[in-house]
Amino acid sequence: MTERRDLMAALEMAVENGDEEAAASAAAKLLELGAVPTEITDALSHAMARLGEKFHRLDVFVPDLLIAADAFEAAMEVVEPVLKSNPQKPKGVVVIGVVEGDIHTLGKNLVRVMLAADGFQVHDLGPDVKVAAFVDAAQRVRADIIALSSLMTTTMDRMKDVLDELDVRGTRDRHLVLVGGAPVTQQFADQIGADGYGEDATEAVAAANRLMLHTHGADSHHQ
Repeated sequence: MTERRDLMAALEMAVENGDEEAAASAAAKLLELGAVPTEITDALSHAMARLGEKFHRLDVFVPDLLIAADAFEAAMEVVEPVLKSNPQKPKGVVVIGVVEGDIHTLGKNLVRVMLAADGFQVHDLGPDVKVAAFVDAAQRVRADIIALSSLMTTTMDRMKDVLDELDVRGTRDRHLVLVGGAPVTQQFADQIGADGYGEDATEAVAAANRLMLHTHGADSHHQ
């Protein structure tokens, strides 16, 4: 047990330090020692949550979060095959992407990793995603949340277009819409009728959790 505890601590430290090799190695050794995959994902989540808190205190910065995200994903690649053989019910299903005309992915990638670390199932559509593609994907995977990112003022209006497309298809009540990105504000989110807004990655995760709490659960949400 002591060895497992030490490895869990080493795993969390590897993620916080952004050491991909050490994170993957610790995850593999933990599985060999019989650790339950969810124990490992919990440790990974704790590491990312601690980093999120440090980020808010300005003890770490975006580059630190990004290298930690790489280490998190390296460990998850080791654990995921085992998780898939015994799937857990996610907190919620999220479709995420950068709106059409915008190819900036750093913020979106960070939100994706932190949502996954927090227990959400995340489908990443990448950058420069057409309006219809967001809605098609959300319908296909029965997404609870559509998360839209824009890093440019010139592409922010595509977010409203996604909301309009949901209205046109009559599916607005099936999906919660979360928006974020450097030029996006709470005022803009309210103005376009979005359900939630995240000022940064940790706030986006908090907003996603609030949105899920305010639904009557995924099943009633999709009826």
